[in-house]
Amino acid sequence: MVFLKNKRLKDDLDEKSRDLQEAFEIMNENNKQLQTANKELIKKNIQQKEFINTAAHELRTPTQAITGYIELIDELLKEVLSEKVVIVLREEGKEKNALQLSKYHELVLRNATRLSDLINDLLDVARIDISGDNIRLNEENVDLIKEINDFLIDFRTSRKKSGKDYGIRINFDTALVSDEPLSVRIDRLRFGQILNNILSNAIKYSDENSTITISIAKLVDHPGSDQYFGDKNKNMVVLRVKDEGKGIFPDILPKIFDRFVTNSESGTGLGLYITKKIIEAHGGSIWCYNNRDGKGSTFEFIIPLSE
Repeated sequence: MVFLKNKRLKDDLDEKSRDLQEAFEIMNENNKQLQTANKELIKKNIQQKEFINTAAHELRTPTQAITGYIELIDELLKEVLSEKVVIVLREEGKEKNALQLSKYHELVLRNATRLSDLINDLLDVARIDISGDNIRLNEENVDLIKEINDFLIDFRTSRKKSGKDYGIRINFDTALVSDEPLSVRIDRLRFGQILNNILSNAIKYSDENSTITISIAKLVDHPGSDQYFGDKNKNMVVLRVKDEGKGIFPDILPKIFDRFVTNSESGTGLGLYITKKIIEAHGGSIWCYNNRDGKGSTFEFIIPLSE
């Protein structure tokens, strides 16, 4: 009887041992397949990155050439369509043709610029999604207030040149900071992209002759900083962009920084998504809300001050 029990026990152990061996072999085979698949994914990821880099060069080069030549044409038009030439054309009944030429030139420039911006946005999104990382930065220490003032000079000039002024005023309020420079370590090109995206978004939804206000403060001086950020984030500077426009639709607000989220027929819904990624790459964060008075919305973001 004992012999039979021992034999059955041995048979059970042998069977379980074979089952375990078979399971190990299956796991080993699955592991090999996973390793192979992982190598393929790495290979495809490298190929995708190479494609994006190539596409960036191949797409940007012609669009930059187009906008560059259009700007040269603009200078030539100013010379050709001088006051004396316009008078002659008016006498010959051809002034309308000259005005149409100028109008068509503006349309081409506007659409070429829009195409260039769209290509840049799509390439940025592709890089983020493929690598899974934030955008790479070329950082340097800068005086933040001077950087914003310099940006606004170029931004206002560009808007007037493109005919997109709409009488909207952009004020920069530095009342909450002292006279000493606020030093931050940023990628200047990318930081300009942040301001351009947020301000362009504010202008898009603002009424004519309204005001957009940019204000700046150290986070320690910002109302509610203790409640939302605590002591560890006090070495930050917060920038606020407040408009007097239509505000953000309630169904858009919770997902406004997601990809392809927009209630504009002309927008792609990529600008604020990229803006969020750039700010996060700088070690900051961004949020937004509708103003309490029911008029317009406010975007706020924080970035670290230099040590």
